[in-house]
Amino acid sequence: MIDFHTHILPSIDDGAKTVENSLFLLDAVSKLGMSQVVLSPHYYPSQERISEFVSRRNESCRALAEAI
Repeated sequence: MIDFHTHILPSIDDGAKTVENSLFLLDAVSKLGMSQVVLSPHYYPSQERISEFVSRRNESCRALAEAI
């Protein structure tokens, strides 16, 4: 099963605040039977430029990938 809407990337939006939280959430969705997740952070154009968001998102993804 695939979860197509998650907020697992750390420190990006209203989801996981830390890498540890992200790892906990990944473990939880795995136990629920999810074999894949789609990381789908929200982008708010009124709050930051797209280039800043992409940079933060990439850094968050890198940190999570290293932890995994």
